[in-house]
Amino acid sequence: MQNLMKNREIKNSGITLMALVITIIILLILAGISLNMLAGNNGVINHAGKAKNQTENAEEKEILEIATLNVIGKNKYGNIEEEKLKEALSNEDVTIKKSGKNFNVTFNKSSRKYKIKSNGDIKYYEEIPATDIYAKLESDGTLKLRATKLDGYEKGTKWNSPDILKVVIEEPIAPKSCSSMFDSCTNLTSFENIENLHTENATSMYYMFFDCKKLETLDVSNFDTGKVTTIRAMFKNCSKLKELDLSNFDTKNISKTMFEFFSGCSSLTSLDLSGFDTKNVPDMAWMFRNCSNLSSVNLSNLDTSNCVDLTYMFGGCGSLKTIDVSSFDTSKVKEMGMMFNGCWRLVNVDLSNFDTQNVTNMNAMFRSCGNLLNASLNSMLNMCKKATKISDKTLTYVEVPKAKALLCNTLDNYSSFVESGWSIGY
Repeated sequence: MQNLMKNREIKNSGITLMALVITIIILLILAGISLNMLAGNNGVINHAGKAKNQTENAEEKEILEIATLNVIGKNKYGNIEEEKLKEALSNEDVTIKKSGKNFNVTFNKSSRKYKIKSNGDIKYYEEIPATDIYAKLESDGTLKLRATKLDGYEKGTKWNSPDILKVVIEEPIAPKSCSSMFDSCTNLTSFENIENLHTENATSMYYMFFDCKKLETLDVSNFDTGKVTTIRAMFKNCSKLKELDLSNFDTKNISKTMFEFFSGCSSLTSLDLSGFDTKNVPDMAWMFRNCSNLSSVNLSNLDTSNCVDLTYMFGGCGSLKTIDVSSFDTSKVKEMGMMFNGCWRLVNVDLSNFDTQNVTNMNAMFRSCGNLLNASLNSMLNMCKKATKISDKTLTYVEVPKAKALLCNTLDNYSSFVESGWSIGY
């Protein structure tokens, strides 16, 4: 009897152990399913996190919208002033940095960043680390760019071919340099998803869109140029571009050159560079060369205090009737040759503040400026007389007789002009 009971206990124990093992296996399977449902890419936790981020994002954006509307509403010109914006957000834990005419706002707790544009638009943006870029040129002339490699895509940094008709940026890319990126794409007509081009890591935009002769529109309003040191010939010969919004350009670190920045942009009619910080720029030569339809340019805050070369800066700007360069600091400038050459519609330019004591070249500075003399004569004469380091002291005009006649009407100035060694010539 005892043996029978013992056998039954052993048998029951085996059944119990087996049941326990089966139960554990079932629980593990269920746990696995639950964990996947909770923590997988499409899991509850992930969706909850995204929903939380979206809610916080919306709340932060609403805070900025209210503050921005408040600031714009109190400004008679509808502008956003930095101090007023800081005041309106004083109760929020944010960091505000001005970038051109726009503002970058970071919520310190969430580390989310937003861009407040000068017109009041607010955009959330996410900085991404520098990426490799892979490209594929389709048979229809479409160049596709992405950060992840797919079959048929090749790694590169520059795409310079007349075969490229359109550029599609399929996913966010972040080049370390944008130099010559689309240089000589002479048949390129459009960009798609250019907002996917993150430029916050780029230090150079040298010749970036050079010779894109068929490009009529180009949205660079989202470009982050805070690390860029050179933009030489960035838009050179983009002859069909009719407008450029550069209000977001942060130029404070440009310390190399702005040479030929807009050279050959013959369809541009106006430019607003009032948000530019150019205190470190040494070279603005040929900057607006042959912008033949440019009739308005805002240079009110252009800082030329460290500039040494202004050669041909406005040369060929035949549609400009007036240029305000009264704020120019030219104390370090050595080259002014052909600076206004070919500005034949120019009727007024105030040069009274021009310091020419270090200038060594003023050759053909006002050539083909036959309409300029009436309003600007005195300041031109005084500027010339101060230029003591000039060897060729010939004030060059296309209409010499007219120039001499006008000069003789102000005999005192003309006498001192001649006595200082200057003359009028072709």
